[in-house]
Amino acid sequence: MTTPTPASELHLHQLGGAFAGVPAEATAFSQRDPSVLCNVIAPSPDATDFDTHVAWARSAREEIARHGRGSMYVNFTGAAAEDKVRASYPEAVHERLVRVKDTYDPTNLFRLNQNIRPSTAA
Repeated sequence: MTTPTPASELHLHQLGGAFAGVPAEATAFSQRDPSVLCNVIAPSPDATDFDTHVAWARSAREEIARHGRGSMYVNFTGAAAEDKVRASYPEAVHERLVRVKDTYDPTNLFRLNQNIRPSTAA
């Protein structure tokens, strides 16, 4: 797979150790058992090649994901589509985050991010 620009990056973050010792339900970051976390970055210097960069990043992510568990780290979801955000959390953690959203942001004012919808906005 050829990168669209020399500035394209593939970050591999080694996990484990003390990081893996925190129970999954203790924090919103609950994907603690994989040994590696991957982030694909394809910066576009201008808008003319933007689609090429996005296509490369998505293709690289899909190829790498074939070897993973289907989960994601929420800050590496890119466009933050709801299915990607949902894949970032186990069911119990997602339910807890919805309860937090229900309490502190029931109108979903803070939604221009990797959004957790409050139950009233579902």
